[in-house]
Amino acid sequence: MVGPAESGEVRAGGLKVSGMRETAISFASGKLTLDGVIGLPLELDSTFPMVVVCHSHPLFGGAMDEAVVSSICQALAQRGIASLRFNFRGAGERSVTKTALGVEEHHDVKAALAVAKGWPGIDGRRIGLVGYSFGASVILAGLSSFKTAKALALISPT
Repeated sequence: MVGPAESGEVRAGGLKVSGMRETAISFASGKLTLDGVIGLPLELDSTFPMVVVCHSHPLFGGAMDEAVVSSICQALAQRGIASLRFNFRGAGERSVTKTALGVEEHHDVKAALAVAKGWPGIDGRRIGLVGYSFGASVILAGLSSFKTAKALALISPT
């Protein structure tokens, strides 16, 4: 795990976006180890809600650092909401396994939700899920097993 780093103000589409503290993490999903990034708003608060953000398809370059996912996390931080973005199996530099083409990735989402719920400074009763493209489809397919999530947003499910 890498220590936190503050990202300063960023201009996104001409809008000023406030920064956030980011911490690189890794966590287990079954026998696999997945990489992720926790983003916390810079404002000091006792607890934050958190949203787990799921990226597009790894076979088409989808990963936790893609522009749409990063923009979502920045927008959440600006509104006082923490985020956890992570690489599905088959995505990112660490990946030694191929994507399961949506069959097993719901386990990755469930593992990420468990990390979010137990993260220090996070209100485990206020956890949400956002999925983009493939990530949205994975969430839809496994929705009944994501009981920790109290809010849901799906962007362009495939």
